[in-house]
Amino acid sequence: MPTHKMYPTLDAYVDSANGLYQIAGQYVTAGVASVAIAIDTIWAIPYVTGREITIDQLVVNVSTAKTSAVIRLGIYDDSGQLAPNSLVLDGGAIDASSTGIKTAGVSQKLLAGKVYWFAAVAGVSALAPYVRGLASSYGLRPLYHILDATTDLTTCYTASFAYGSLPSTFPTPLTEIDGGTRTPLIGMRVAS
Repeated sequence: MPTHKMYPTLDAYVDSANGLYQIAGQYVTAGVASVAIAIDTIWAIPYVTGREITIDQLVVNVSTAKTSAVIRLGIYDDSGQLAPNSLVLDGGAIDASSTGIKTAGVSQKLLAGKVYWFAAVAGVSALAPYVRGLASSYGLRPLYHILDATTDLTTCYTASFAYGSLPSTFPTPLTEIDGGTRTPLIGMRVAS
């Protein structure tokens, strides 16, 4: 079994039983905080593959659990315009009614040099579960898309989506998330 590594190493995603997890997004800084995964709001965090990999787990670290809460994780491909597009993988629902690292078993090849979007949406419970994330998405490298005249840069996206199986096409309209917003961390375990 290969040694699993996460870049950068954030204590929020170290699991003594399963090793380290790689996190979607390319981080410049990494102040870690709890981030609400709002009910019926889907997040998309970019990840650029440097080499072809196969992942065997998607992961979040639930920091504040909510009774009956679930989080569905998945991956979308890129539209060619730095936005999530077509569903690549629906990793299924994970239980967010208790704290700790929660994984979804998957088997997915990610091709080298491609942009993928790691997605998360919470549902079932009326209250949003919290996961470990960045205290500010300024820690994410921006997508180099000007959000507005204030020169904040888009780092990820959200969209309204009623919880359920992930849609075949990422919902629109997209809400651009700029550098001042707390951003959830979605991880993966690289099998090969």
